[in-house]
Amino acid sequence: MADIRTAKKLAGLFKRKKEIEIELAAVGAEIKEIREAVRDYFIRHEMQTFSSDGITMYVHRQIWANHNGDKQATCDALKDAGYNDLVTEGFHSGKLSSTIRELLASSDQDDQLADPMERFGKLFPALAPHIKISEVVDLKPRTK
Repeated sequence: MADIRTAKKLAGLFKRKKEIEIELAAVGAEIKEIREAVRDYFIRHEMQTFSSDGITMYVHRQIWANHNGDKQATCDALKDAGYNDLVTEGFHSGKLSSTIRELLASSDQDDQLADPMERFGKLFPALAPHIKISEVVDLKPRTK
């Protein structure tokens, strides 16, 4: 059952929560400020992982695909290439990205680190002009 002490405790918890949120926002801003530089350092030095203070950071690459500006032409090209399941009234960019990742991963390209758009263009020249492919390279934390 609540009483005045419980109310004071709740007020203190609200205050503490606000302080933690402010600190969390500051930590987030600091991460945002240095994350890209550290990611670039990893890439330049061909590092895949780094562990410190119980956290392992690793280079995470993920390919995303979308139309290149003409959504209807992309839908038509996908249908012509036999990927009807990706097309509805438009197409699902998440499913398209997943399919492109699978296609690129299963390709027998010698250099898996080559530009994904270039690799895709060689594999699927009819689709390539209609699909924009970008790769997001980021660092992700993982606790031990």
